[in-house]
Amino acid sequence: MDSGTLASVDVLTPAGLTALQAGDFDGLTGLQRLASQGGQLTALPVGVFDSLTSLQELRLDENRLTELPEGALDSLTSLQTLTLDENRLTVLPEGVFDGLTSLSILDLRSNRLVGLSRNDPLFSRLPSGVDLQLGGQTEAPGQPEEPGTPEEPRAHSADLVGKVAALEARVAAQGATLEESIATLQETLEQRMA
Repeated sequence: MDSGTLASVDVLTPAGLTALQAGDFDGLTGLQRLASQGGQLTALPVGVFDSLTSLQELRLDENRLTELPEGALDSLTSLQTLTLDENRLTVLPEGVFDGLTSLSILDLRSNRLVGLSRNDPLFSRLPSGVDLQLGGQTEAPGQPEEPGTPEEPRAHSADLVGKVAALEARVAAQGATLEESIATLQETLEQRMA
């Protein structure tokens, strides 16, 4: 199995991974599901998802994202589900969802997007029938971090694709399960963040 045929990846981020970088997923053109939930991601740079043209599901809920840069989602024309609930989003740039022509679920619940409604021009170019979830917005754009939350070291996953490819080779050569390989990837990331 080559990295282009990997169907699903859970990027486990509680160990201090705060940012993804452009190029992290290069070569994973067949990836259909990517999840990085319950972590500490604060940034998504433009270009980070450019090679994921087959991606159908992107789950980034329960992170610390404060913004989505214009163009960050442009290449995800096959995306059907996008979950960004329980982040710290305060504003969304005009046109950020315009390229999501296959989208059927957009979950933006429990962010800081005060005043946003279903009739907002931001959503005018979404496909008809999209399940748009906006509830639970809070007014806290100037609120400081939670008390007792230590500053996390800024880390990135520049070698993530190489790790995935190495794990896939292990799966093929040794018959290891994909779950074992993902666990090994998580351990590697945790050791790197320590």
